[in-house]
Amino acid sequence: MKCARCGTDNKDSSVFCRECGKSLATDVKKGPENAVVDGTKEKRRIGLYVLVGCLAGALLVAAVISLVMVGRDNSGKKSMLQSADEVIKGVTGLTKSGSADGDNSKPQKHTLPAPAHSTGEPVRSGTFTVDVDGSEFSEGESIQRPAEGRRFLVVDVAVKNEGARAADVSSMLQMVAVDGAGNQYGTSLYFPSPRYPDGTIQPGGTAKGKVAFEVPAHRKDFYFVFDPGVLTDAGEVGVRLY
Repeated sequence: MKCARCGTDNKDSSVFCRECGKSLATDVKKGPENAVVDGTKEKRRIGLYVLVGCLAGALLVAAVISLVMVGRDNSGKKSMLQSADEVIKGVTGLTKSGSADGDNSKPQKHTLPAPAHSTGEPVRSGTFTVDVDGSEFSEGESIQRPAEGRRFLVVDVAVKNEGARAADVSSMLQMVAVDGAGNQYGTSLYFPSPRYPDGTIQPGGTAKGKVAFEVPAHRKDFYFVFDPGVLTDAGEVGVRLY
């Protein structure tokens, strides 16, 4: 142990300097061993701060990842809904969905087949005979209402299979309504209808039902168009409704 005053070396067990008599107690407290002890405590304190910082960073990263995943899930759901909406529009012939401000669906154009037949007149198309018994306008029911400024055009249809083989009929794929301006309207869900003219028709059999189209309320000039060419090679036929 070295004396801080005169620099004399003393035994480690000495209390006073053997040369100048200075107390060595203060020097012991400030000696190298205590410095090492203090340095170890400081290192531990710094390590604790680093550990806490790492934990906080990990929690922050986990929170960010969770938000990103939730955002991706919502985006996926949105995309699915948009895709389903586009499929429905493609099938029904609608290019723009209606909105609350009165901007209703804008239909595609459709060239009417000639000649246009009258309601109640059976019309042959390929192996099918189509008979429109009548039609009416409807405001729907509480479970299903048309958009503002629109109403349902409900057509009573019977499709008979005149062929030798079973044939499929689909109101959604083969039937549309067309107004006098050539605007096309696809089939709509219409819950009051007891049944749709859909399914597989055996030879000589008939599929009967009602098909609904959501059309502008101010229009009254409509035609029913049956196009079996979607599932067969026959051409489409048109029936004048109003």
